[in-house]
Amino acid sequence: MKRARQLFLGVPPLGRPMSDDEHLPLESVSFAPQALTPLTRQVRVLGRWQGGALFGELVAGSLTVQQSAPLAPPGHNLPVLTPHLPYLVGWSDCLEADNKPLIDWYGHWISAPDGRLPDPRADLTWLACGGRQGLFDEQHGLVMLGVEDGRLVGRAYRWDEGHPIEVECHLMLRSPDL
Repeated sequence: MKRARQLFLGVPPLGRPMSDDEHLPLESVSFAPQALTPLTRQVRVLGRWQGGALFGELVAGSLTVQQSAPLAPPGHNLPVLTPHLPYLVGWSDCLEADNKPLIDWYGHWISAPDGRLPDPRADLTWLACGGRQGLFDEQHGLVMLGVEDGRLVGRAYRWDEGHPIEVECHLMLRSPDL
């Protein structure tokens, strides 16, 4: 059962047992090219904190983000870390119907109101807040995004037993229209 559906319905995970590789903690986050375009557009929306969901595959501690999405449908002005679970269930169902059954909601992205990568202290505040809500853990991370010198840049973290752990973030995009 997909993560969004589990949280929406309040049920424990069902289905096949997880392999040893799937139990490994998040160690790195990388992005498929098709995931970068929507992220770049969102970071360019200035004036308020932006955030969304990251959908991808987690294999042996390495998350490859295949798709990003808002946390809520247009017009819903929810706090940055508050997912609209029925909306994310829809995204999960669409990705699964598109023959991508291993892709699931593995994290969040956040960008600052000025579009720049925020101070790392702000990262840790968001991470702790989401960790207390059960949004971040050993397998579900947070990616902070910004634009520096025309490049989309980021830092990634996981929340491990109440402690922030920075993980590798492979995110480089040169875009002349930023």
